[in-house]
Amino acid sequence: MAQCLASGKAFRKLEAMSCFTALGGLGEDWDKSRTLVRRLTNVSALVVEKPKPGAEEVTPEGQICRSVENLRHNAEAVLPLAIKMKGQFSKIPEIQALEDELTIAFTKVGKVATKQVLNEQAWSLRYMWGVLKHLCYRKQPPRVPWLLLTCFFGTGVWN
Repeated sequence: MAQCLASGKAFRKLEAMSCFTALGGLGEDWDKSRTLVRRLTNVSALVVEKPKPGAEEVTPEGQICRSVENLRHNAEAVLPLAIKMKGQFSKIPEIQALEDELTIAFTKVGKVATKQVLNEQAWSLRYMWGVLKHLCYRKQPPRVPWLLLTCFFGTGVWN
């Protein structure tokens, strides 16, 4: 049975039906952002809760809330993910792949993250992807221009 699945058309069909997508290079994309590098260095987190006015960013305890405010605040981290997911809007980012890319990002700034932190950050990114998808599936377009562009990138309207 395994030999049958791994050969030819059956394997390609299973691969096409996969709900995950490859995210190679995402860690390097995050490393290009001065804001994200500063956040990784100071807060030891890539994705954080939006702070109250006048307050500083703090390391989140667990995953961050699924909100549009947090999506806007973490736009620099979510936009490279949306570009990687271009044309594959029905798929979701795999947690292990996100953890691997987060490890690369942490290593590039000289930080070592625990497995728990990597897992929580990966889930937070996945939650933000869900918020973005929800906004793009709404009957009316989002009011934020970068969010509108991200919706088009994610759905594969622009190739």
